[in-house]
Amino acid sequence: HEIKPYVANEIKIIKDDEFTLFDANKFRLGARYKINDSIRIDPHLFIDNKRKDDWRFSPGPALRVDLTF
Repeated sequence: HEIKPYVANEIKIIKDDEFTLFDANKFRLGARYKINDSIRIDPHLFIDNKRKDDWRFSPGPALRVDLTF
């Protein structure tokens, strides 16, 4: 199995009428496990904050599964 640790920071910027606004930020720390050519899993810890949630931090664990057909 192929294991790749990673650190990622995703941001979301939206266009609102005439302005460009910073809308969300998500910081992730995890590892990707490639089981075979069709299945990968991605357990990670994250901290995110969003404008729609009044910029409250939401931490937690997550598991993403990628299936390729």
